[in-house]
Amino acid sequence: MQASQLQLLNNQLNPHFLFNAINDLRALILEQPQQARKGLAQLSDILRYSLQPLEGDKVALSSELECARNYLALCQFGLESRLSYKFEVDELSLTCLVPKLMLQMCLENAVKHGIAPSVEGGEVAVVVRINGDNLEIQISNPYICQRSRQPSLGIGTKNIQDRLRLLYQGKASMVLTQQGKSMLAKISLPKEYV
Repeated sequence: MQASQLQLLNNQLNPHFLFNAINDLRALILEQPQQARKGLAQLSDILRYSLQPLEGDKVALSSELECARNYLALCQFGLESRLSYKFEVDELSLTCLVPKLMLQMCLENAVKHGIAPSVEGGEVAVVVRINGDNLEIQISNPYICQRSRQPSLGIGTKNIQDRLRLLYQGKASMVLTQQGKSMLAKISLPKEYV
């Protein structure tokens, strides 16, 4: 039962992202063919990574970060200069194991709720470090107050929390907090190496 639940959660790559990426790249083909080729290669890498069968339930953080960078680079085609991003990663964490596509889902939430609705856009920052026996991942993005929406747990966030619960039996957590004009997602996982 747990394996089938995890498989279902792992297969929830957002189709809206795929359609938007394809449309953004299609618009570039005639005007900026080099950029379009680069974007198609990044999209291809993301799809290959997401469809690659797992030999367990987790992947090396280095693979997850490569997918995350490709994802954010693709988002820049649609958002242009409104999206900037930076990564600060402890080198010792690169061989740690993490749930596949977890980082991409977090970044999708950051872009969808923190960057896209803002005229100015903003920066998504990813910080990864080892703290004792835990791997800690923090993602920050601008916070956009949407008064018309009822506070709720989004599908992506719920997916991540469900996967953490199934994979780590209560030893991992994801906490969302608003700090001033920023939204922070903090994920803490038991440190495991490839």
